[in-house]
Order: sequence, then C-alpha cells, then structure tokens
Amino acid sequence: MKNINLRRTMIVISAFLMPFTIFFMSPAVILMAASEGIINSSALVFLLIFIVSLFTGRIWCGWLCPAGGMQELIGSGCEKKPSDGFLNYFKYILFAIWATMILILFVMAGGINGVNPMYGTEGGIFPKIMYVYLILLAIFVISTFILGGRSMCRYFCPMSVIMIIGRKIGNILNLPGLRLKTEPEKCIDCGLCNKACPVGISVSEMVKNNDSNTNDCIMCGSCADSCKKGAVTFGFSKNK
Repeated sequence: MKNINLRRTMIVISAFLMPFTIFFMSPAVILMAASEGIINSSALVFLLIFIVSLFTGRIWCGWLCPAGGMQELIGSGCEKKPSDGFLNYFKYILFAIWATMILILFVMAGGINGVNPMYGTEGGIFPKIMYVYLILLAIFVISTFILGGRSMCRYFCPMSVIMIIGRKIGNILNLPGLRLKTEPEKCIDCGLCNKACPVGISVSEMVKNNDSNTNDCIMCGSCADSCKKGAVTFGFSKNK
C-alpha cells in the first residue's frame, strides 16, 4: 500500500506540472526540431526513458507521465476501462508514422546539425503551450468517458512503443528488471486484480497462464497491491 500511495502522489504531482513540462517531452516539438536538424530536450528525455525501460518497462507511464496522471485525475470517478481489440494496434501505427517523419525531416535538413535542449523556448513557452495543453485536456476527457480511463495510454500513445521496445530488448538480453511475478497456484479467481488495473488488463488470465509479459502493463503495481493471496507480486527479477 505504501508503494501505491507513493505512486499516486508522484503521478498526481506530475499531472499538475504538465503545463510547465509538456514542451520538454513533446513528440510534436521533436518533429519541429528535426525539421532543422536539431536534437532537442524531448528527444533527450525519450532516449533516457528508453534506457530506463530496458530495466523497468513502462514504469514511466505508471509513475511519472504527466499525461497519464492527467488521465487518472479525469477518470478517477469513471469505472469504464479500456479492453482488448483492434484499437490496441493504433499506438504502433502512430509510432511508425512519427518515427518515419522524424527520419525524413532529419534527411531533408541535411542530417544532425546540433543539440539544443532549449530549442523553441527563446520567445517563451507558456502562452503557446497553453493552447496545446487545453486541446490535450479535451482529448483526455472525451477518450476517458468514451473508451475508459487511461485509454490514451493503452490505445494511442506512440511514446509507449519506445518503452515496449525497451522491455523486449531487456527480456532478450535477460536483464534484471522490475516485473510482475505470478504464482497460479495461489490464485482464487476473485477478480480483484482485474478491477485494480487502470488500463483494463485481464491480470487473472496472466496469472493463470503464469505469463506476466504484456505490452500494456504500465508497472503501476496496483494488481499486486490488490491481491491478498500473493498470486501476483511486484519486484525486481530476471525474465523467465
């Protein structure tokens, strides 16, 4: 419970800081910088997130992401959750388009011309970012009540793919990392883990299959916290 309370505190703080931090972790600003051959702060942040994901998977999504925190605040009273379906593939399509655009823009700019963490901030960032922030807020509200809480994380966020790739590489290299650990023999099929998962994963099925590897897990630990029998736990280990 202590870890869960810490997680909630961290992600809520991150959500309230979103108007100030969004410019420094924006997929759109990366495209703007790439058109001039510049590596900006967002690119550096995403590189760091990728490196961390080798060991912790999508922990950024579950503990620190401002957009994720905003969705949790908006959807705190919403019982609807995302589910499996064709929408799961959208984030991969969006990532492929985004990554291709970055490559094309850098080529058109003649390659990498420099690194500028403060790119685009020379004239001040708050007024221009507020428009983006309000648009994102509206999208989060609509998606939450139509598709469920944290639906943007599960279906549409291209940044999640960076961490999914990182986790896959970490598993291939058998790196120690933060993972869910399952013990099927302890499961009583109460369904509490499913109710606790903010992204709508069928955790009980994962436990029964003794397979905790899923691309949609945001490493929040809510399922482990809800399980009174210890059928699913949360900690560091090597991939099975």
